[in-house]
Parts: sequence; C-alpha cells; structure tokens
Amino acid sequence: MYRRNFAYGSGFGGSLMPAVKWLMVANGVMFVLQQLYPPLTGMMGLVPWRIVHEVAVYQFVTYLFLHGSFFHLFFNMLMLWMFGRELETRWGTRFFLKYYFLTGVGAGITSFLFNPASHSVTIGASGAIMAILVAFALHDPNR
Repeated sequence: MYRRNFAYGSGFGGSLMPAVKWLMVANGVMFVLQQLYPPLTGMMGLVPWRIVHEVAVYQFVTYLFLHGSFFHLFFNMLMLWMFGRELETRWGTRFFLKYYFLTGVGAGITSFLFNPASHSVTIGASGAIMAILVAFALHDPNR
C-alpha cells in the first residue's frame, strides 16, 4: 500500500524555500536585464568557441540564469517551484544548491564537449531542471 509522507507536504508547490526563491528571483532579474540589454545573452550565454579561445569558463555558470523567451523562463521556474521546493525541504538548502549547480554546470560541460568549436549560444536552466525532475522521480516514484 502506498503511504504519502506528510512530513514533506501533501502536494506540489507550497511555500518557497530559500534556494528556490532566490534562484527564481535571480532568473527573473536576469531575464529582465536580457530584455533591456540583448548583448548580455552573447556575453553570458554558453558559447563553446569563447570558452576555448577566450577562457570564458564563467559561462558554465552564467548561462543557467539566461532564458530565450518568457515561456522558457516560466516553465523552467514552474518546474523549479513544483519539484525543487520538495527536494530542498528533504535535502536542505546547501545540498540542494550544490546539486542544482553541479548538474547545471554538468549539462553545460556536456553541451560544450559535443562541439567545442561552436559559435552558437546555449542558455537556460533546463539541464539543472531536468536533473531536479529525475531526482524527484527517484525519491518519490509513486507521485
């Protein structure tokens, strides 16, 4: 028989945990800045050629905070809120942030390794969000 663990809430979402809240705020602020200053996408997005030739390794982190459209941002943040909140509650803020950034940077490195000579820009938190969905499914496969 399936028993729901009420210690972690009885449904999706709910109140915002600190890391989830600040990640959502940071992504929202960066999206507004992208709209006001479009060159920001090329500067902070993941461009493999720039990583190789300009040693722009910071892009492995900064690309996580940029999004291509309102709906790209909206659905990434919706998934972060729905699933990330519960993982942060279970794991604690520090471990949740380590997981988020490790998987987000890992997704960027994977993208980079497929074509290190590429001039195209990769943006978005989708790699980290997918890792959150997988972790949630592994923790609570019956929900």
